[in-house]
Amino acid sequence: MRIGPFDHPQLDLMVVLHQIGVAVGSGCGLLLGLKYFGWVGAVAGSFIGFFVGHVIGAFPDRLAYRSLFNEIDGSSDSELKEMLTRGEWRFGHTLALLHLAARGHDVQPELPRVLSMLESDSRLTRVYGLDALRVVYTELAVKIPDYDPNESTEICRHKVARLRERETG
Repeated sequence: MRIGPFDHPQLDLMVVLHQIGVAVGSGCGLLLGLKYFGWVGAVAGSFIGFFVGHVIGAFPDRLAYRSLFNEIDGSSDSELKEMLTRGEWRFGHTLALLHLAARGHDVQPELPRVLSMLESDSRLTRVYGLDALRVVYTELAVKIPDYDPNESTEICRHKVARLRERETG
């Protein structure tokens, strides 16, 4: 059974802000174009408004990512290690682990957690686990090229078990 993107909907503030920006930009462009240039202006104005709304609506998301990257980049090694213990695994955890690896730290102690994420009941956790495996443990990721976090939990667990066998056996 495949899980689609709408099976577990989440309301994301950044997505909502982006959609509001696009809608308001398109609407304002349409109305201004219609008022000053007729129907042709309405069509052109809605396209221009869509683009402007997209840029403005996406700005908070870009700002949040920039803030995350700056926080990770400016963190000490001990702060990065502490980040790995906070809450459920997210994109920031993968960035912290990648930075630790890039700074020459041994990240092998985190591998069991990443592998267990690949076996999770949660599709989103499996996605984050696969991202961490691909980005940080690339030598292992190539040994499991057919892993798909959208497949059933049983299939994912079977593929990870085969990987574990190859590594230990």
